[in-house]
Amino acid sequence: MNLNSTIIGQLISFIFFVFFCMKYLWPKLISIIESRKIQIENDLLFIENSKIEINKKIKISMKEIEKSKKRAFEIIENAKMQSSYILEKAILKAEDEKNKIINKSYDEIEHRKKIAFQELNKKISILAISISKKAIESSFIKHNINDNMINKIISDL
Repeated sequence: MNLNSTIIGQLISFIFFVFFCMKYLWPKLISIIESRKIQIENDLLFIENSKIEINKKIKISMKEIEKSKKRAFEIIENAKMQSSYILEKAILKAEDEKNKIINKSYDEIEHRKKIAFQELNKKISILAISISKKAIESSFIKHNINDNMINKIISDL
C-alpha cells in the first residue's frame, strides 16, 4: 500500500466530511448558538432590568418603612399624651371625690356635734331640774312657790 494513496483517500474523506458538516450541520449549530446567544443576552438584560426594579422597590420600601416609623412614633406620642390627659383627669376626679368625702365628713361631724350638744343640754337640764327639785324639797319654802319656781326654770330651759 502506498502512503500517498492513503493520504489522498483520507484527504478526500476529510473534504467530504467538512463539506457535509458545513452544508448540513454547521448552519444548525450556528443557528442554535446564535439563538442561545440572543437568549443569554435577553436574560442578562432582564437581570439588569430586574436589578434596577429591585433597587427601586427597595427605595420605595425604605420610604414606606420611614413613613411607618414616623406614624408609629406619632401614635406612641398621641398615646402618651392621651394617657397623661386621662391620668390628670383621674387625679382631678379623685381630688374632687376626696374633697366631697372630707366635706361630707365635716358635715357629719358638725351634725353629730350638734346632736351631742343637744343631748348634753337635755341631760344637763334634767340634772339641773332634779338638783333644783331636791333642793326645793329639802328647803322650807312653801309648796306653791316651789311649783312656780320649777315651772319658771323649765320654761327658761
